Amino acid sequence: MEPIILYIIIGAAALILGLILGKLVFAKNTKNQIAEAEQQAKKIIADGQLQAETLKKEKLLEAKEKFVQLKADHDRDVMQRNSNCNRNPNFCIMESSNECSHTFWEIVYSNSKG
Repeated sequence: MEPIILYIIIGAAALILGLILGKLVFAKNTKNQIAEAEQQAKKIIADGQLQAETLKKEKLLEAKEKFVQLKADHDRDVMQRNSNCNRNPNFCIMESSNECSHTFWEIVYSNSKG
């Protein structure tokens, strides 16, 4: 065989071998990148779910605290009204009369008429 034909055959074989090896290496590298991307996506989703759960717990705690505060305010108002009624029974009549848009004296006057 002539040396030129031999060089062409060796060059073609090396080119084909290089293309095959390059494709295998590229495929393996691509699989690794896909696996890393999937792991990263799972981690991001898990972190997001954890943050959402934490935020949910915080908001629920805030709502409970607000409810307790409103209940304490309401209980304090009720105790104050009861205290005022115990000290001055006419105060309770005035309180209820304000709700039905009658004055204390209108109620007394209508009760005295019979």
